[in-house]
Amino acid sequence: MSFLLVINSLQIFAQTLPGSGNAAVNFNPGYIDVPNFPNQPLPFSIMAWIRLPQAPPSGIAFPIFSSSQGAPGFGYRGFWFQVNPAAGGGATLVISYGNASGCFNPNCRRSFRIPIQAHYINNWIHVAAVVTSSTQGQLYINGVSSPPIIDGNASVTSIAYPPASQTNVARIGAYAQPQLDRFNGDIDEMSIWSVALTQAQVREFMCKKIPPTTPGLLAYYKFDEPNATVPVQDASTPAYNGTTMGGPMTRPLSGAFIGDESDFSYNVSAVNPLLHVNTWGDSILAAPFSPNIQGIQMYTVNVRPNHLNGFGNDTACLSDRYHGYYVARSSAVASNVSINANTNPGAISVRRRLNNAGPTWLPVTPIPGVGPGLTFNFTGVGSEFMFGKGITDYNSGLPDSILMCSYPDTLHVTPPNPLAGQGVWDDNTTDTNRVITQPGTYVWSGYYLCAGDTLLFSDTVVIHSSVLQVVDTTVAICQGYSINIGGVVYTNPGVYADTVVSALGCDTLFTVTLNLLSDRASDTTIFKCPGDSVEFMGVWYAQPGVFGEVVPDSILCDLYITVNIVDLPYEERDTIISICAGDTVNIFGERLFDEDTYFVIVPNPNGCDFRWMIEIVHSAQPIQTSLQVALCEGDSLVRNNRVFSQPGVYTYTIPAVIGCDTIMTLTITRLQDVDWYIETPRVPFCEDAGGIIRAVGLPANARLLWNTGEQTRRIEVFAEGWYWAEYAGVCGPVRDSIYMYSENCGPRLFVPNAFAPTGNRRNEAFVIQGIGIKTFEIRIFNRWGEQLFFSNDIFRSWDGTHNGSPVPMGS
Repeated sequence: MSFLLVINSLQIFAQTLPGSGNAAVNFNPGYIDVPNFPNQPLPFSIMAWIRLPQAPPSGIAFPIFSSSQGAPGFGYRGFWFQVNPAAGGGATLVISYGNASGCFNPNCRRSFRIPIQAHYINNWIHVAAVVTSSTQGQLYINGVSSPPIIDGNASVTSIAYPPASQTNVARIGAYAQPQLDRFNGDIDEMSIWSVALTQAQVREFMCKKIPPTTPGLLAYYKFDEPNATVPVQDASTPAYNGTTMGGPMTRPLSGAFIGDESDFSYNVSAVNPLLHVNTWGDSILAAPFSPNIQGIQMYTVNVRPNHLNGFGNDTACLSDRYHGYYVARSSAVASNVSINANTNPGAISVRRRLNNAGPTWLPVTPIPGVGPGLTFNFTGVGSEFMFGKGITDYNSGLPDSILMCSYPDTLHVTPPNPLAGQGVWDDNTTDTNRVITQPGTYVWSGYYLCAGDTLLFSDTVVIHSSVLQVVDTTVAICQGYSINIGGVVYTNPGVYADTVVSALGCDTLFTVTLNLLSDRASDTTIFKCPGDSVEFMGVWYAQPGVFGEVVPDSILCDLYITVNIVDLPYEERDTIISICAGDTVNIFGERLFDEDTYFVIVPNPNGCDFRWMIEIVHSAQPIQTSLQVALCEGDSLVRNNRVFSQPGVYTYTIPAVIGCDTIMTLTITRLQDVDWYIETPRVPFCEDAGGIIRAVGLPANARLLWNTGEQTRRIEVFAEGWYWAEYAGVCGPVRDSIYMYSENCGPRLFVPNAFAPTGNRRNEAFVIQGIGIKTFEIRIFNRWGEQLFFSNDIFRSWDGTHNGSPVPMGS
């Protein structure tokens, strides 16, 4: 361990004059405490611009914001927004919340995470998180969301915090708990919301300043304070102001893409460009010419820029505002954007700066003959540009501020061309070298010619003062450590004096008394099974090895513990099991059947579990075959020790003595004989004329045998008695019979007393028969006297219908 003694004798003056992003805040090792920050229920949202110089190293997180410090013993609580290292390198954006149930494991939190692509590292990007419920959250990078990976099992209706008796302290740039992780980079324009922002709202507030009275805005930190020591202001109401803690921080110029008004489109193309119209009447079109551009933001800053290097001091030639664009992109491929601007009044020149925090503006050559206004192409993720009616090269050379350590001193200014203007100091002297005797504000002003006009200029420089500092301090270190004083490393006790030369020219004299403290050390060995993790002193170890842990001690030297993590023997077994396709094998209660490699962890209560790798292979495919059988009524079929008698489709397996079984598909159908019968046109028949009987409904090739020995379909009989015939059907002989009787054929009439028009081809019609009948007439009426049937032909029968419809029963 080494100590670096830093003597801060000079105040830091951050550049916070009007600009796009103004100042940002750079952490590590410092952070910001926000006391009495309100407990935030669901839903909530948080947004910020960040710049990561590098991805977090393994095991280190970069916290952006943590909502609750609370009291010990509550485990995960509040919510925290951070950048984590990704497996295999890179970074991920994470929003998490806890349920304050007392543990630090996934059962007490829930996290949503998405990857941060490599091309976003070391660039300003806009990040946002929206948590709508305990199980639903969304993360955005530059206004573009992707499905998050969710881990953790905590599920609550609102985020849990410690009891009201505990003071709630939120932190910016660090965890709320006293952990070592800090945000290693820059943060700007952070806002916290008590509502779930929509995608459109995330994009709306991405590149413009947020009105402090916007509904749902809980806190808004612009980080535009003049230096790193004053309180951090919350621009919303009520204000939850923050205090810098934990070490030095800086306030660099912000490169975030922030304006006073903006427009955006994430459905933009060369034929569907983004149109930005501001309150000044400027109309600016932005069209992408790269396939990796997902969306474009265009904004206007309603003041002149802070730095005008490259313009000279002809600021009166310039517009009173400037503009910028920013693209969301899916890859690191160069992004090309075409800009067409119609300004009010019309501009004839344009300059751009590649870095929003940079001081220098470079000329841009417009593309001639392309539409009205100015057209020019930009390459890059974003840029700011400014219009003018004519640009000169005059630059006074005065900075915004200068530090002087002793007086008198000289301040030099470059005058304008004597033929094009004149300058004068605020004391009415015109000498370009002014003698400065004390700190203060000095003004160099005058006129110069710009595009044919006589224009005025005024440059202001602030002189800051500092004197030689004398510091006397005592430092105690432990054995083996050192302290760095003014670039010299000291390891032995004693009294040392040295001079630290400031980068700004003012020295510091200091005297350091160095004392040594006694050393403390310990070691321990922990055994574990391979693949398991063990915890020691709040640190989890997954890999074997020798690790060093330091237990801080505010009075004695830190306790150094050597932790030896040892993996116990780990047994692995390999087995190949060959089965037929479709068969299964039971492995520890699991039925496996697919060809694949399976890994089974077999618990071992007396040691480490062992891993059993089982490879299932199919030796052959089962034989597929089929059989179709037609059975008569009452017949059956025996197959594979089973009796089949009913129609249907059956599947059974025929075990194989060698090889795979045979899968048989048996289809049984029912054989049906024809429905035939014997009929006669007249019973009784005349004794002297004989009668006729016939077989009806047989197929053309049917074989028929009468008890008379005849084989025709129709026979004549002359004697009373039973007559039958047998038909040789597919399921055996089928017999039908009829009794024939005769009588004297004098005039007689035979009227049936019933018939059944049911469609079964038996007794379906009302038939009247007669013998010796010369004249015949029949009329049939219903119970209401309506005539239903009439005929004077004895051979015509009635089928029970009237006007084509069946006559109802009881009619």
